Amino acid sequence: MRAAQLFLLATLFFTSLEVASAQPSAKTAELKVLDGMLGKWRFEMESKPAVWDPKGSKSTGTTTGEWILDGWFQQHKGKTDDGRFEGMEIWSYDEPTKTYRHWGFYAGALTGFPTTRGFHLESTATWDEKSNTLTYKEKGPGDVTTVSTMRFIDKDNRVGTRVAKDAAGKVVQDTRFKITRQK
Repeated sequence: MRAAQLFLLATLFFTSLEVASAQPSAKTAELKVLDGMLGKWRFEMESKPAVWDPKGSKSTGTTTGEWILDGWFQQHKGKTDDGRFEGMEIWSYDEPTKTYRHWGFYAGALTGFPTTRGFHLESTATWDEKSNTLTYKEKGPGDVTTVSTMRFIDKDNRVGTRVAKDAAGKVVQDTRFKITRQK
């Protein structure tokens, strides 16, 4: 009888440890910043004349953002209205480095980019609460470095910039974005 009680007690103890460790840890407050990108959006972008887009160009399209993987990552899928370009992005907050992380995967012909094949980008970003702005930086392709911003004007509107420069400091891309929530 005593052995059965000890067995039951041990089973309950280890089961409770498994259940406790299976509970997800609390989400960071920083992830709430990304809530401003959830939903369906319409974008307009304009590239000024630069190396990658000598004449400059305009493009429009839609994108949708949703939480995935138990709310730790946010996925965005979008495409241009003319169907020539589409992409998927993943956003999250990286607690150890205290930065936002962005991975983008793209295919098609988008003016202002040096390729029409599939390509990917990886960025790290910081949040400025005073200006409601994410500033993100990336390297590539090649010796190009890019600084982009996304300012949250209100819950339904964002504006962004993307300026890419080569190693000599010459602007190869200069793009402005306007992103509006679809209702």
